[in-house]
Amino acid sequence: MKKSLVAALACALLAVPGIAAAEPLVTVEDPTPTGTFTGTYQCGWETYVDENGDTQYTLDEDGNRIPVYCDETGYVSVGTDGVVACNGNEEITRPDDGTALQGYIWIGPGQAASNPTAAAPGNAAGAGNNHEDADGEPTGESPCP
Repeated sequence: MKKSLVAALACALLAVPGIAAAEPLVTVEDPTPTGTFTGTYQCGWETYVDENGDTQYTLDEDGNRIPVYCDETGYVSVGTDGVVACNGNEEITRPDDGTALQGYIWIGPGQAASNPTAAAPGNAAGAGNNHEDADGEPTGESPCP
């Protein structure tokens, strides 16, 4: 019943023309009882300022940059400019190649991902994320808006 109500509200809101983009009308944080859609994402790299005042990456003993992680709480959100379902759990993976399926799906062009993996013409609907660029490097943004 709850899912039907949210879906009906989403459809009704998307059918109303001329409403400006605004804060979500309804947001439900991770609707799963075990927090299935909540997790962490790489939001950057550990850095330090050297003796010359330049920012440098901190490296581990093998010479690799050390990642910094941030939290993402999954959610479902309905707003006047669209609907978003967010997965913040990096452990949910694609069945074909095993890569993380972290990010969100959207309906409404105002919610389009900066890194869409699949999108309809005009970004009217699709799937993607905001936390990495097309090369897989962290952007510093969270996966979902």
